[in-house]
Amino acid sequence: MSKTGWRDLIRRYQAATGLVHDREQIAGRLRQLKAQWAFCNKLRYASGLGRSDDGTVEATDAWWKANTNVNDLSISSEFQH
Repeated sequence: MSKTGWRDLIRRYQAATGLVHDREQIAGRLRQLKAQWAFCNKLRYASGLGRSDDGTVEATDAWWKANTNVNDLSISSEFQH
């Protein structure tokens, strides 16, 4: 992204949230959101996964272990039931 793009993104983020972050903090948040989005898509489209009556994903412990790692535990714990 160009310098102008980063400035615009930071300005819009600050206007929307009231929080002031620098480029590195915003870039880190974008990486985190991209990882969460990729994991959500994997949960939506992976074959062999089921859904419980309340809509949560039903998967075996082996699937969770194969599709998550230590860095992604904060992501997977949001979805695993």
